[in-house]
Amino acid sequence: MQTDSDDPERSSALAATAKAIGDLDALLQAMQSSIGKTKPWQRQLSAKLTDAARLLDILRLTISLGREATEIAEAASALLTVLRQADANIAAGRADEGTRCAVRLAAEFARRVDRSISDYCAPDA
Repeated sequence: MQTDSDDPERSSALAATAKAIGDLDALLQAMQSSIGKTKPWQRQLSAKLTDAARLLDILRLTISLGREATEIAEAASALLTVLRQADANIAAGRADEGTRCAVRLAAEFARRVDRSISDYCAPDA
């Protein structure tokens, strides 16, 4: 049986996944601590960020528990969906440009997580 350390491509995909998850986690934490809750768009964004943080925890758990590739991919996809929704909502709202850029970056990190999970979970050829 081949392990991840025996296959450089899978090891690289695993490292990319871990880095993308770490980057996204740091960004979500920073955004959650800095976003106000006085305006409706801030409360809506805060709720989406809370959902994203919860889904990121679920993704980590599915990976650490060694769940099937489809379950891991579904968790990554759910995370990406929530952050895409947040990006779409914030782009049309009254948020400042810094907040818009941070949300866009979080959505990009989620896309990277999703892509690296897909690469990692891809069946061996």
